[in-house]
Amino acid sequence: MTHDADQPLLTSKQLENETVVHFATPQLHFTTGNLPAIREELFGLVEGTGPANVTLNMSNVRFLDSHVLAIFLSLFKRVRARGGRLRVSAANPEIYELFLVTGLTMVFDVDAPGKEPAA
Repeated sequence: MTHDADQPLLTSKQLENETVVHFATPQLHFTTGNLPAIREELFGLVEGTGPANVTLNMSNVRFLDSHVLAIFLSLFKRVRARGGRLRVSAANPEIYELFLVTGLTMVFDVDAPGKEPAA
């Protein structure tokens, strides 16, 4: 799936104690073309003055690769440095399995499929 440069790749919602990130495009596929923009947007959320807790709502994500996992791990380190936590919510079973197999469920919070997604 290609991405229209005028459309945001993600949206965020500030709650009292966390920032919830939604990947904006239905059935988003991370590509080498959009990874730098996604990384920049995610890291920008952590560098701001908002809460250090970040939840990634993965309901629109259908595919991840090692590059995306590396971005999430770097994001986790930035969030943790601010005293916060990173949570992954609403991942489909295949995405959840990837987090499980790579051991990332031991690094940050990954909700099991079927759990109520983050707002």
